[in-house]
Amino acid sequence: MVHHCRFSWHKPSLILSKRTGEIVKRKLMMLLVLIGIVPLCFLSFFAYWQISTTMQDEYQRAGISKVGNLRLEVDSLLQKNMYGLKAVANSSSAKSMDIVSGKEVLVNAATVYTDISPIAFVNGLGMHIVRNDNNRLPDVSKRPYFKQVMQGSDDVVSDVLIGQTNGHPMVILATPIKNESGAVIGAIQGSLDLTTLSGFIAERSKDGDTAYIVDREGKILAHPDSAVVEERKDVTQLNYVQQVLSGQEGSMNITGSNGEKRMVSYAQDPYTGWGICIEQSYDRYTAQVRKLAVTDIIILIVTMSIVIAIGYFFAQKIVKPILSLVAATNAVKDGNLLVTVDKTANDEMGLLTENFSAMVKSLRVLVQKVSVSSEEVTASSQQLTATSEQSAQAANDIAGAVTNIAEETMKQRDIVNEMNTLVQRMSEDINNAASNVRQAAEAAEQSTETATQGEKQIDLAVNQMENIEKTVACSATAVAELGRHSQAVGQIVSTITSLANQTNLLALNAAIEAARAGEAGKGFAVVAEEVRKLAEQSGDAAKQVSEIISTIQVETSKAVETMESGSSEVQSGVAVVKATGEAFHNIVAFVKKVSEQVTQSSQILEGIAASSNKLMVANQKVEGVTKTTAAQSETISASTQQQSASVEEIAASSQKLAQMAEELSVLVNHFSYK
Repeated sequence: MVHHCRFSWHKPSLILSKRTGEIVKRKLMMLLVLIGIVPLCFLSFFAYWQISTTMQDEYQRAGISKVGNLRLEVDSLLQKNMYGLKAVANSSSAKSMDIVSGKEVLVNAATVYTDISPIAFVNGLGMHIVRNDNNRLPDVSKRPYFKQVMQGSDDVVSDVLIGQTNGHPMVILATPIKNESGAVIGAIQGSLDLTTLSGFIAERSKDGDTAYIVDREGKILAHPDSAVVEERKDVTQLNYVQQVLSGQEGSMNITGSNGEKRMVSYAQDPYTGWGICIEQSYDRYTAQVRKLAVTDIIILIVTMSIVIAIGYFFAQKIVKPILSLVAATNAVKDGNLLVTVDKTANDEMGLLTENFSAMVKSLRVLVQKVSVSSEEVTASSQQLTATSEQSAQAANDIAGAVTNIAEETMKQRDIVNEMNTLVQRMSEDINNAASNVRQAAEAAEQSTETATQGEKQIDLAVNQMENIEKTVACSATAVAELGRHSQAVGQIVSTITSLANQTNLLALNAAIEAARAGEAGKGFAVVAEEVRKLAEQSGDAAKQVSEIISTIQVETSKAVETMESGSSEVQSGVAVVKATGEAFHNIVAFVKKVSEQVTQSSQILEGIAASSNKLMVANQKVEGVTKTTAAQSETISASTQQQSASVEEIAASSQKLAQMAEELSVLVNHFSYK
């Protein structure tokens, strides 16, 4: 509440305050709404975009994962049957190309690996020599897959063929048959009906997904729709098919045949070169995104309503004390310093109200003091004017006397300057001589120290040469011992070589026994072969170690001879260094005598230089006092003149101050403070 004692608040001021309060309220509400809603909208949009992007990425990863699983199933089917063909190719019946035993082996293999049929042995000329069924034996020498096998390829999958009996797509799996020396003598092949893949495709084509496989030519070989498979539809014109056949993998958005938006994930099977593709519908993804958007909008609307209500409440609470302050400031503007505003809260607005009341109170006291001071200033300025006129006359008299003193002091300063110049030159000459002698003394001391250090170094060198002589003798002994140890290592290496040869012979015998055991000893034969290889490597390594040991023994003998020669040279060096040490002893004694004589000369000159320096310092003090006296005299003269001018200015300022005091009294009387 606002109280007033002298001036009443006019109605226009109240209307203006109310209008100002409404404007402030609107601005506060707008500010609070912007601070609350704009970040909220941004966060809601960002969260929606982030979650939507994450869901889409997850959708793509799920598609790629499905493609990977389907590819593993296809590879597993092909590699399982290829492994069976390789097992038959390693049998003795296959290596011998025996028709009777081969027929039995192929029939048994067909009962185990039911996905491939027929299975046949093919000789080196490309002719089928035996099959598990009784059909004719064709010539496949011109088929590309047979040429690949004969060139040494282990796992060969042919291009997609159409079966003559059932019209189904099929591929030929083939692997080489090698003799005991590892040469390719023929091949074993099996026909895989690709309708076997229908189970995999059907399992992956659920919940709106469509899985299919394209061959290396871009034609569909497996699809949930059997009509598409029978048609052998060519889809090479599709962009993602071109990418998958070039070895790329990933995901792509496409439009289905009915205009539906779909996403296809694709990857190439490295084993066959086929393209594995799975199409997924966007319906599930868009339904989740729409649900997320609706939830986001509902939360946004509820939160906006809460923010607006809170903004209105706080705006009302903030504006009310502001209106009281606006009315009070209007009263102060009109000159009413008796106004006060009650504190309504203990927050920042309450502190502002309290500070405003304290400010008005301080201003009221200040105006009272200014009123009293202005009257006192008027009286004092009149007295100051009279006093300043008297001071101006006295300052002029003092200035004349000080000027005469300054002229006499300047003459005395010139005489002292000439004397100081002569003393300074003499002092410089003495100091230069003392400096030269001091440098000579320092050089002599350095020579003494250097010679002494040289003497110590010679002693150290003698000791070091004696240590070197002992070390060389020990090294020669160690090298000889190394030679004896290397001979022992050579004997051990010979033993290792003998063991490696025996191991190699045992591995060869084991391989022969494994070959006699047939299929049962196949695994043991592989182990025996690896043992034989390790034995050969051990023998080779032992031979290399033996050669290195021989080289070490030769070099050890040379090192012993070199050590003996070095020991003689070290003994000669010890004698030379001792002679050098005696010469250094004589040099040190002579240098010490010279250093003592130079030091005495330096001390005498330093005493003379110190005396001349004291004389120069005393003369400089006299010169300084003279200069100071002259400068102070000039300063006093100038200050006296300035003081005279200042006194005149003070008189003029006093008159102006009296005029300003009268004007200040008129302004203070505008305020109501009593």
